[in-house]
Amino acid sequence: MEAEDLTIPKFLRRQPGASSDPGQVVGETKTMVFLEPWEIRLNKVEPEELREHIRKRVRAGKASSKWLVASEYNTERDVELFVESMRAKLEERKIKEQERAEAAKKRLETVREMSPTHGMIPLRKILEEMGDKAPRRGHAKMAIDLAKLDHVKYHFPNNSPVTLARVKQVLSEYVPPKSTRAAKVEYDASYVIQWSGKNPKKEGTDAHGRWEKLKQHHGKTVGQYGEADGNMTTLKNALAKGNVTFKGVKLEKAEPKKEKTGESKARHKRKDSDKNRPRKNGAKTKKRR
Repeated sequence: MEAEDLTIPKFLRRQPGASSDPGQVVGETKTMVFLEPWEIRLNKVEPEELREHIRKRVRAGKASSKWLVASEYNTERDVELFVESMRAKLEERKIKEQERAEAAKKRLETVREMSPTHGMIPLRKILEEMGDKAPRRGHAKMAIDLAKLDHVKYHFPNNSPVTLARVKQVLSEYVPPKSTRAAKVEYDASYVIQWSGKNPKKEGTDAHGRWEKLKQHHGKTVGQYGEADGNMTTLKNALAKGNVTFKGVKLEKAEPKKEKTGESKARHKRKDSDKNRPRKNGAKTKKRR
């Protein structure tokens, strides 16, 4: 028996029954990877998929590593039987996964066949084929409804090239209506816009762009601003904040809303609580005096 070298630290000594594989050489030193006895036996198992399956089950506590090591109570034949049982379980799991995938695929195909739009071309695909000439999806639906084209939830038959050509023609000829939001706020078209101050909106936002357009119409009339697709609501908000005034025109400011007093707030609160109070046998709630 060889004498134990006491100059080697205990954590670097080779453990009995353990093996080591040469690792990466770094300069003059060599890193060593120590393997347990069951890992040494596992490395002889083929294929690699089975090795990973057994290693995961051992680390998860679903299988014992002692079945991979021959001992007084465990023969080499027992080790082989354990490996074969793991191989059978792996094959069984692969078959079940394949059956589940096929069942899911069949369910999806059944749902698609039951759908009334099965085998039809959706409007989305037609718009993608049109490219830059395609209108927005909402405008496309409006164009189809105005032309009274036959469709099933905006899906069209795949085997009718005449119908598809007609749909594309309708979409390319459709002119979307202009927004009517500006009609809600009316000012005299001859009023001259006078801008003062900076753009209060965050740069890069849509609101900043609308206010910037209003700022560019400094010294121009409201009519010219409207012809340039200016947003009249933006003009109204700019007037309220004081960023815009009309040259030689003094507009009447809207009276601020009266704040509720403490007594009126309490009265409104009582009314709300009466509305939310449950009624018994359909009886009406009594009014408070």
